[in-house]
Amino acid sequence: FILNFCEARKCSPLVAKDPNMCKNKSVARFCPETCGMCSEYSCEDADLPFIISKNKNKNKVWTCLEISNLPQNKKDAKCSKEKFYSTCRNTCGMCGGDPIVIDFDENGDQTAQYYRDDIMLDNYWTLRGAFAHPGSGYEYGTKSQPLVGFNGYGDPMTMSCPGGKFSLDSVWMTPAWDNGLQVTLDGYESGSLKTTLTVTLPDTTMPTFFDSQLGDFKDLDSLTITTNPNHVAIDDMSIEIHSPCTVIPQEAGAPDTNAAIAV
Repeated sequence: FILNFCEARKCSPLVAKDPNMCKNKSVARFCPETCGMCSEYSCEDADLPFIISKNKNKNKVWTCLEISNLPQNKKDAKCSKEKFYSTCRNTCGMCGGDPIVIDFDENGDQTAQYYRDDIMLDNYWTLRGAFAHPGSGYEYGTKSQPLVGFNGYGDPMTMSCPGGKFSLDSVWMTPAWDNGLQVTLDGYESGSLKTTLTVTLPDTTMPTFFDSQLGDFKDLDSLTITTNPNHVAIDDMSIEIHSPCTVIPQEAGAPDTNAAIAV
C-alpha cells in the first residue's frame, strides 16, 4: 500500500520494523491481521491507496472507492482476485453483507429449471406447489407463495460458486412424496468434502427448518443435496456470498412436469 501517498509498503516488513505503525488507524485497517486488529477492521475497506503490479515495469494505483464505483461486472472481476478482495473487504462482500433469501418466486408458473446470476445452480427446479400437486409436500413445503424449489427427477441438486465462497445459513425442507425421506447435504471447499449432514424429514405435511444444524456449512465453493428415494421441496433458502462467484450464464431447458413426479 502507499503511506502518505508516496511510498509503497507491505504489511509484515513495515510492522516488523516499527510495531508502532499499527497505531496509525489507516495502517491497521490495511493490515488488520498483522496488527492484531481483525475484530475491529476485518470487515472494513482499507482507506489507503494500494498498488497492483501489472508487470515488472508497470504498476496501477487503486483505492477501494474506485473499486466500489466500477460497473458491476468490472467490480466483480476485480473482487474475484485476492489482492482486491483482501484489501477492499467490505466493497467485495467478504463478510457476506445481508443474507440472500432464495424463495424461487420469480421463476414463473410452469414446472421449470431455476437459475440465478449470483451463484451457479444445477438441477434446481420450481413449481406452484398448491396448484401443481395439491396435498403433497410441494404444497405444504411452500413457505413463501407461490413457488417452491425441488430437485428435478429426484436427482442430486448442486449449488456452486466458482472463484468465490458462500455459506448456507438456513433452509426449509419437506418431503415431496415420501414420509421419512432421507436428505444428505455435502459441503465442499476447494473441491474436497468439508462437512456433511444427513437428516430424516418425517412427514409431507410438516416442513422442517434447519439453521443451527448448518454451522459447519461456511466458506464453501459447492453444496450438493441428495435425497433417498425421492424429491425434496425446499424454500426460503438463506445463503451468504462472501466473495463473488464467476457465474456462467445458463440456458433453461423446456418446462417438464415429469421432473416433479414421484420416481
